Order: sequence, then structure tokens, then C-alpha cells
Amino acid sequence: MTDLSSQIKNIERPDSEQNFINSSRAVYQKLIEPIVSQAGFRNKTKLIIIPDGPIKNISFSTLLSKETDTWSDPAKYLLSEYGIKYLYFISQLDQINTQNEYQKDFVGFGIEYTDTLLIDLANKHLQNYQDSLVQNKTRSQKLAVLKNAVKEVVSCADIWGGQYWIDNEVTKKNILDNIKHARIAHFAVHALVDREDHKKSFIALEEGNTSDESFGYQDILSLDFSPELVVLSACQTSMGQDITGEGLMSLARIFSSSGSKATLGSYWNVPDRSTMILMDLFTIILSRVCQNLNHCRGPK
Repeated sequence: MTDLSSQIKNIERPDSEQNFINSSRAVYQKLIEPIVSQAGFRNKTKLIIIPDGPIKNISFSTLLSKETDTWSDPAKYLLSEYGIKYLYFISQLDQINTQNEYQKDFVGFGIEYTDTLLIDLANKHLQNYQDSLVQNKTRSQKLAVLKNAVKEVVSCADIWGGQYWIDNEVTKKNILDNIKHARIAHFAVHALVDREDHKKSFIALEEGNTSDESFGYQDILSLDFSPELVVLSACQTSMGQDITGEGLMSLARIFSSSGSKATLGSYWNVPDRSTMILMDLFTIILSRVCQNLNHCRGPK
């Protein structure tokens, strides 16, 4: 197990391309290959993973299922062979099969933030959080202005023909009033993740020092009708407090507990501009898939 844990860490924070390739292949051969090589698994196209222990820190999509000398070939990754779904608990299978009626396809919330607010947030919160990005020097104690967050949300809303709220319009009330009626909710924001107490993790709002400065644990669980998909375009939203028997209590996990069938979060740092481009492509592809399956209206 110690060897596996060290290889997982090498995948999370590789110090070289070859190191990542070696560790990714080794983890695949230990965890996945013994399962998919069985005769009963032939012709299967989907993997459902309920992770626990060290493997809950793995993004299984990044495991290399084929021999390669480069990490830039998409055809070598496990994701090219299987559709991968993560569950936090087995009862989510029943939740996935539940059919709900939605009033609209998309609502988006994007905040650029001001320097003054971010300095205040960093002073009040960041140094108290068990932030692995800070510890590993991939994020400083200073939170950066998200210059592309508003563009990201506006673009995604335009693809869906949906609604969006930006900057100081992103209040707790506007989120609560609109998120429960939407099939997809998209947040392009800063999130602060407390890995000691998941109830203190939150999405930072633009309200500064007022009581509306965050949208967190209790707010999410207060939803009586959650979106089918929640996109958390922010750092570390799939990380959180590690509770034995429960797993990682991340912001993404909390949305699942409130009834969302699917969540999209991040284990790592997500650069602002690159994330905007990635989310735009993701939304275009998802909207086309939904339109083809008649699950939603699709792009305008």
C-alpha cells in the first residue's frame, strides 16, 4: 500500500513526464488491469468507481492504459476506452435513475472579484485552510482576480440559451432562487476548501464583509431540488476533509448529497484562461450530446 500511495502522489504532482508515465502505468496495472482483463468484462464500455482510501485522490481518467513514451497522446489514457463515472455511495445508483422536471437548462454564476475583496478573503481564510496548493507552492497566499470567469459563464449560457449572474449579482439569494429550477448550474468562482472541517468549505461571493460573503455547506444542503449537473469551475472543489468510511467531503460531494446526479470538480489548480477555454469546449460537446439524446434543447 505504501508503494501504491507514493505512485498516486507522483500522478498528482509529477516532477517529470517520465515519472508521471511510470506511476500512471503502475497504478493502472495494479488497480484496473486485473478487472478489465477478465473475460466477463469484455465488451464493457463503462466503469463505475466508488473510491476509498488513497485511491480517492486519483483521477482515473489520467491513468495510462497503454504503453507510451509521452503523456500527450489522448488515445493512451483509460478515458479513451471507457466512460468513467464516480459514485460517493452505492445508493447514488437509485438517484441517477430518478427523472426530474426542470424549468430551464442552464444557470451560470461568474465572479471576477476585486483586489480588495481577495486580499480580505486571503487574510481571513486562506492561511487557516489546509490548502495543498499553497503547501506545494502551486498557489500563493494571494488569490488572483479571475479575469475570464465572467466570459466563461456568459459563453456557456449563450451555448445553452440560459441565464447568468455576474459579479455582485451573484448573491446567496440569487443562487438559491434559481439553482433549484435548472438542469445545469455552472460556477466560475473562487472556492476555499477546509480539509479539516468540510462544513467550513465555501464558494466566495462578491459581498465582501456582509453575511452573504459565501455559499457553503448548509446553503447547499438547504436545496430541496438540486440541478442534475453542477459544474464547479474552481480550484480543489473535489478535495475536502477525509472522513473514514465516508471519503472526501468535498464541495462536489455535498452537491451530490443534496440530490445532484453529477458534479464536475477539480483536484488541482485550475488556471483562469485555460479553464475558460476548456469549459467552453466541454459545454459545446455536452449540449450536442444532450440535443442528440433529446434530453434538453441543446445549443441555440
